[in-house]
Amino acid sequence: MKFDRIQSIDFIMTHLDFESVHKVMELLEWKWGDYNRVPTIEELKRTANYLLNEITKEPVKGCISTGGFIARLDEEGLSLSFEIKKCTFFKGGI
Repeated sequence: MKFDRIQSIDFIMTHLDFESVHKVMELLEWKWGDYNRVPTIEELKRTANYLLNEITKEPVKGCISTGGFIARLDEEGLSLSFEIKKCTFFKGGI
């Protein structure tokens, strides 16, 4: 099945709960440097859309992130997450 860039971005932008992301950011007083305040829902959507478009310009696996959002393109498809905290331990140890 061929990767449909527009359909994938539209799906994510429609189904990600930006209101919940915004509520968490308000609760944590998570300010973006450019604004020196918690971004609006529209600003969150604009940033998310930008990341999704950037990561899908070339069909290369990878990720791009800013402001808590992480856009990924890999063998599973396209994804967008909002991460507050993450810890990873890779195979092979320290």
